[in-house]
Parts: sequence; C-alpha cells; structure tokens
Amino acid sequence: MLGDLTLSTTSAHFAKMKGRMKLEYVGVLPAFAGASYAAEFGGASVYRVTNAESIFAANRNNRIECDRPTRYLAVTDVPLQHGYVTEPEIWLWQLTIEDWREFDPKNDGVGAKATICMGATFDLK
Repeated sequence: MLGDLTLSTTSAHFAKMKGRMKLEYVGVLPAFAGASYAAEFGGASVYRVTNAESIFAANRNNRIECDRPTRYLAVTDVPLQHGYVTEPEIWLWQLTIEDWREFDPKNDGVGAKATICMGATFDLK
C-alpha cells in the first residue's frame, strides 16, 4: 500500500508518500502477554516522528496516510521461524497515540480510538 520503504535510524520514506519522516529514537516496547498478535510488538524499537504534522498535511489527500498524524513508528524483525519468511523482513507499525509509553495492543480501540494506523512487513535490502 505504501510502496517500498527506505528506513534509517533518523528517517523513513515510503515510495507512495510525499516527504520523509524525521525520526528520533525514544525506546523499546515492553513484552505484551495475551492475544497472540500482541507478542509481536514486544521488543519493537520506537521512533518519534518529529515532523508528524507536516507529513500528515502533505499526504492528506492521497488516502495513504492515516486519518490522524503518525506520531511514532514501531519497528522489529520478523522472526525467520514464522515459516513464510525466507528473507530478512521487518514489521513496521504506524502509531497515532500521543504517548508511546501508554500503547497496549491488547486494548487498542477501533475507529477514533485506534492507535495503530497501519502495520505491514517490509523486505530488508
């Protein structure tokens, strides 16, 4: 949906989006018990998008950006033992929550209360 991803520790660019997200490392998500998908978030590196408002404004009309500014990116490796993974990949989630330390995938809402805007895997090149 977003096209190829160019990612470093200081920026992210999706091929189908205008602009480059400026990133600042802020921490690591804790382990989450409960729902099976929740465990995927544990240990993910979290980056604050320092230009969230300008990226949101630049992509407002292309229906690719979230319905609210992406405040954080959470990134982790996809374990090769998943069976379908044959090349290194990462999971990347766009989070719209105001404070990443309050994020809990088990309690994430839907619609206006959702804090996960998008989640996808990307090949490492």
